Amino acid sequence: MPKFCTKSEYARLLGVSPSAVSHMRTSGVLVLTAAGKVNVDESNRRRSEMMAPAPVEASASRSGGGAPGGSGIREMGFPEARLANLRLQVRARQLKVERLQSELISREFVETRVSELSRQARASWALWPSRVSERIAAALGVKPHDVRRELETAVRENLEASVEAKF
Repeated sequence: MPKFCTKSEYARLLGVSPSAVSHMRTSGVLVLTAAGKVNVDESNRRRSEMMAPAPVEASASRSGGGAPGGSGIREMGFPEARLANLRLQVRARQLKVERLQSELISREFVETRVSELSRQARASWALWPSRVSERIAAALGVKPHDVRRELETAVRENLEASVEAKF
């Protein structure tokens, strides 16, 4: 392995894209010479230090704490953080699916409820003529029995027509 190389050669050595090497440079992983060449040994050492998981103190892990100051957050390296992020994304998707599933209503429940409501509406319309016929008859000055008979006929025809209607 060469001691010094260009950024594109270093990318080929690592098997990464040149943009990944540029990112390493901006994040302080690459050690460059005054001529702009990559110091391979030093850059590899820094890269391994930054990629390695941070050690957790024994007292912190026993007490349930992590980072200094008792915040309860454990320091972790990039691979661990990436895995934790992936787990959080998976859990968020699972929660979204569970929420969507709980919002769905079974077809059987809907059909039963619609049938109940239809029966209630039909019963209400069937009783309507007897409730209003006296009031209408008084307003028109006719016999209540005649008004009720005509209203019952009209309501029955309307209900029969609505049964025949297909949606």
